[in-house]
Amino acid sequence: MTQRIAHLTTVHRPRDNRIFNKECCALAADGLDVTLIATDAGTEDVDGVHMVELPRVKGRAQRLVLAQVNAWRKLQQVKPDLLHIHDPELIPLGIAWKLLHRNKLVFDSHEILVDQVADKSYLNPVMKVVVRNYARFLLNSASRFCDGIVAATPVIGKQFANDHIQVVENYPWVREYGVPDGTSEVPGRVIYAGGLVKPRYIETIVRAVQQVPEAHLVLAGWPDAPTKELLDSVEDDPRIDYRGVVETRDVPALVATGSIGTVLFPNLAHYAESVPTKMFEYMAAGIPFVASDMAHWRRLLDGQDVCLFVDPNDVDEVAEAIRTLVKDDELRHRLGRNGRRAVETRFAFEKEAEGLAAFIRQLLAS
Repeated sequence: MTQRIAHLTTVHRPRDNRIFNKECCALAADGLDVTLIATDAGTEDVDGVHMVELPRVKGRAQRLVLAQVNAWRKLQQVKPDLLHIHDPELIPLGIAWKLLHRNKLVFDSHEILVDQVADKSYLNPVMKVVVRNYARFLLNSASRFCDGIVAATPVIGKQFANDHIQVVENYPWVREYGVPDGTSEVPGRVIYAGGLVKPRYIETIVRAVQQVPEAHLVLAGWPDAPTKELLDSVEDDPRIDYRGVVETRDVPALVATGSIGTVLFPNLAHYAESVPTKMFEYMAAGIPFVASDMAHWRRLLDGQDVCLFVDPNDVDEVAEAIRTLVKDDELRHRLGRNGRRAVETRFAFEKEAEGLAAFIRQLLAS
């Protein structure tokens, strides 16, 4: 009898790049029976993945209670042999499901949870202590009760004391980007497609591009409130082009039109060991990028020669890096070629997909 795998999230979008486009599709392509349970998922199969829709709930409090009740009901319909959860708040639910039904349980850790709590500015010092302790409790519970842990980076995996940890990096599917030949590139185009939130230095990118007459900016993604105000304020600037929310499947084609990418993160504990998907998407598309000068990123890209590092808090320095790449065709093309080569040989999701499928099959067989 075919064994069923259910991926469950009450937080992420149904077409989340990591959850759906990479993991679910990779497992379905490997011949496994995969269902994704998520808000607004619809009910039609997509790319071999069965979709089960959770009703929409409003607010953090409802998500923590009502969304989990709804999720449990959907699990009772799907009856998975292996439950793969993607949200820390689903760990207690997942453990209860595992113990009651004696099924396999996998937690997919996308971030360093305790550090993430420390960077939440809306929490007062007392609440930070409380939430950090609860985060540690969740991590310890996942380590003890989960049959396996999937981690987005090796550092994230080190949070867990579990014998079965599989690192699945957020590298791009190389197949989605084709072979860059320069015909899609729009001269002077600086591009960013992703979360348009304040910690991504969107205002810095906008102000930097405005300093470079030869450059123009294309932004795509869902903006937070401060970024929405910023976009409204530059609506009449012909060199700032906001495209709205772009579907995951359309991102590679959009990125390929760029000359220069941007990936600016703050130097906070939450991001210190992060590995942003954006940089690999630029590399797969064969375009160079301007990146925050972070020690971990320098180590990761050591010897690759694919980008220019900058201080994200210095608009002038970011502008100068953009200006350099716009004006120096030889440098821009060389960095772009180096990036594409690095993705093909080292940073391709195709290899990660093989490891994930083998890991899940091993858990199902044990």
